[in-house]
Amino acid sequence: MDTTALEKAIAGEIWARPMAYHTLVELCDQVGVRFAGSPGYAQAVEWASERLRQYGLVNVHAEPVEHLGWERGEALVQVLEPRQAEFPALALPYSPAGEAEAGLVDLGPATPEAFTAQKESLKGSHILVTADNPPFYPRTVHRTEKYARAVQAGASGFLFVGSDAGQIIPTGSLAHGRAGEIPGVGVSAEVGSTLQRWRAEGPLRLRLVVRGGGPRAALSHNVVAELPASPDEGSPLIILCAHLDSHDIAPGADDNGSGVISVLEAARALTAVGARLPARVRVILFAAEELGLLGAQTYVRSHAAELDQVRLVLNADVTGTPGKLFIALQGWPELLGLLQGYVRTVDAEAQVVDHLVPYSDHFPFSLAGVASAMVASRGGPGSRGFAHSSADTLDKVSAARLQATAMVLARLVVRASFERKWPARRPAEQVRELLIKSGLEDPLRLDGRWPF
Repeated sequence: MDTTALEKAIAGEIWARPMAYHTLVELCDQVGVRFAGSPGYAQAVEWASERLRQYGLVNVHAEPVEHLGWERGEALVQVLEPRQAEFPALALPYSPAGEAEAGLVDLGPATPEAFTAQKESLKGSHILVTADNPPFYPRTVHRTEKYARAVQAGASGFLFVGSDAGQIIPTGSLAHGRAGEIPGVGVSAEVGSTLQRWRAEGPLRLRLVVRGGGPRAALSHNVVAELPASPDEGSPLIILCAHLDSHDIAPGADDNGSGVISVLEAARALTAVGARLPARVRVILFAAEELGLLGAQTYVRSHAAELDQVRLVLNADVTGTPGKLFIALQGWPELLGLLQGYVRTVDAEAQVVDHLVPYSDHFPFSLAGVASAMVASRGGPGSRGFAHSSADTLDKVSAARLQATAMVLARLVVRASFERKWPARRPAEQVRELLIKSGLEDPLRLDGRWPF
């Protein structure tokens, strides 16, 4: 079917009514910080639900997500020997409270091979790792994997060094939905560089301090809605999603206010033009992504009976940074040419690749064999920008990028909905083979997410 007229109407609706940025301002200024399990997150659920109703979506409801929450306490790094100094730090989510004094080992980007090579020196030490991915390494080595290896090695503490200049201290959870075992803190790139320089001169002894806070039982909610005039229940289902939560140190304008607004604006435009599609379209704003994809995991478990009907999951995560849009299919080479063909006529600069990313809300669907893609704009592949820091504020987000992303999402929904041929959901054995081939078995086993 020729969808040109419908797509023109969608594009015109989005570009003629520049609502996206104003909606993001409202989310950041009126709701603000949206850490999972907090009053701010509960307010965000109410705000998003009301917005979806205003936009004409139907069956708007919140689904509970019980999870392990966390509260931040004070943290700092003290150098004890051979000189004395004190540096600011941030406790990383799921870090236990406590104080630990030990020598420092610098592992830099912290490949698995680096942990093996320095195995004898790691036990009882504080381990410093950088946020950077190891250069030329065949896969991403994530913060949670580095922390899990530090715990496995018997370390006393974990220092996670940010990659951006400007005394920006990074945050990010240490584990997926479970309490950490050793204190973990984030420090700025400048503090990390100082510690690395001093350590290169000789042995260095540190005290890590994490006070108060700690893990606790918590309740958050996924927000779910559907486009009106949807076909019957047995029809194919397309999921348009983003995570609603932010970290507790910023309003999360880009991570992931931008993704939320891109999804809301795409849904608004589809509804405003009266789109009648052969596939059902469901909008989901997930809880507790920043604590380990917990809302998406809960959703996949509770909706297992309908996963065979899901044609595609489009997950918007950090979509407001100026620059190109990147669409990463999650191990679906048979869809690569199709989506590249779509995107050539929708956003000529966007790049479509086929690359597994196990650290955002599409991944629980991928583990269940469902076709999914991560949509992001980060200034370049692998660039996080100001996400996971106190600098994740409105001034970093491009209004034009928000509108463009919303247009791409809405038009991709239309194209995928009318496509006649689509691959079936993958059986578990094929998923297992894909994960092994991608080198993900070991890191997923380490963080407790290996499903087989």
